[in-house]
Amino acid sequence: MRKLHGAFGSASYQNASPLGFASLHGEEDEGTQLSAEAAHRLRLVRAATYVQRAMRIHNMIFHHFARVIFARKNGRSSDHGILQFPAHGTEAHFLTIADTTPASLIVPFLIKVWKLPRPAIIISVTGGAQALTLPAPLQEAFNKGLVSAATSAHAWVITGGTDTGVMHLVGKAMHDAGVEGKVPLLGISAHGAVNNRDKFDSLKFGHAVYQDPRKPSVDGAPISPHHSHFLFIDSGREQREAWGSEIVVRAEIEQYMMKSRAVPMVLLVVQGGPGTLATVLANAKLGCPVVLLSNSGGAASAVSRFVQDGGLDEAFDAPFMKATPLEQLEQIRRLHEASGGKLLSFFNVGAESMSTSMLQAIVANLTASPPKEPMRPAADGHVHAHGEAGGAVQGSKGGSTGDAPEPLSRRSSLGEDGHESFAKALLLAVRWDRPEIAKPILAEIEARGMGFAKGTMQRVLQAAISLERLELLRLFVASPGFEVLGLPGIALAQLYP
Repeated sequence: MRKLHGAFGSASYQNASPLGFASLHGEEDEGTQLSAEAAHRLRLVRAATYVQRAMRIHNMIFHHFARVIFARKNGRSSDHGILQFPAHGTEAHFLTIADTTPASLIVPFLIKVWKLPRPAIIISVTGGAQALTLPAPLQEAFNKGLVSAATSAHAWVITGGTDTGVMHLVGKAMHDAGVEGKVPLLGISAHGAVNNRDKFDSLKFGHAVYQDPRKPSVDGAPISPHHSHFLFIDSGREQREAWGSEIVVRAEIEQYMMKSRAVPMVLLVVQGGPGTLATVLANAKLGCPVVLLSNSGGAASAVSRFVQDGGLDEAFDAPFMKATPLEQLEQIRRLHEASGGKLLSFFNVGAESMSTSMLQAIVANLTASPPKEPMRPAADGHVHAHGEAGGAVQGSKGGSTGDAPEPLSRRSSLGEDGHESFAKALLLAVRWDRPEIAKPILAEIEARGMGFAKGTMQRVLQAAISLERLELLRLFVASPGFEVLGLPGIALAQLYP
């Protein structure tokens, strides 16, 4: 029995193996009488072994064969490989999939096969897809703010992927800052509207050279050479008919990351036309914070004026003064008011940095209390739109119900008292190195009488020490309960990689 007890004592979920299980099973068959507790533990080891074996097989199959699991709209296996941009010296992974592919398959592929690091936040950028030029001060603020936010917060940045409009600005900002390839920049594009797609169609596991593409037109646009990854969404439609066919898939990927992976997201709006209002409204209904570049013109400026000033300017906002845009603007305003004024953030040059605006928007969402009297604006047909090239497209399978915003990050928090949401807010403040934002978070925790969860404090302190955030460390250690709960759990080995 001593040998059997030793075998059970060393058994755990982590070290259970088919071989170890077989030896335990053998002793049971030889007539050894097991106590009820020992038999129960044996069954647990057996179950853990089966689960581990199944997971190993699943991961192995997914890693090696995921690309052939996906398919094009016509039923052919998906095209995939690496695109090379010789004129820029860059490369990007790509995958072409049908527009019916579920996000529950796409996201594991991004993480397990393409090895994208799990993000702390998602920055989804939308707005004008035509020629777009920002004033020099706003361009500089946009570049610095986006790069700072993406690098500090370990973000994924998602755009429409073409080399036009705001998508071109995002790619160029990453390239000029020297972080190209270091921050996942995912372009989700309509396959049928990508110029010169014949260069990579039918490719399997190889490389394709993408150069000298046709200039953008109503029938298509070239892709950005400064994105790191592309998902081309195949709807079976071609040229101008294909515009917007990627929108539902993109929305579902973003919603899946927020709901199932509990990753906070911020929508960054730069200029844009009437179709951009649908994107803002759809995200507002989900409780996703929205940061608008108020000085950029178009939809961003129209929303800012309508919400902040109570109306539009005929000289600048004529495209938004029709019935549908006005109804969307009114719904956006009501949702913003229902959130206590925390849903929309308006960035102007000369104020705080755009990076800080995005952090404040996310933190406000994570730590917000639910509205006392939810408002129910009329449904808008569940329209989602990213970019103006193809206008708005109907139909998100995960569409909104039209209710007041409900922060997804709080819905998916791990504790009823919201500890997980506050932990994420503190971790973002640490990564961004913003003590002035961490202070009100700590004050809110104390004001609500939530106390400090031990695991939360350990994670926050570990991050602050690893990133050498000295001012934040002083702030945390001075907070009641931090020094008791947090310091004993610090893993010193992680400080010396």
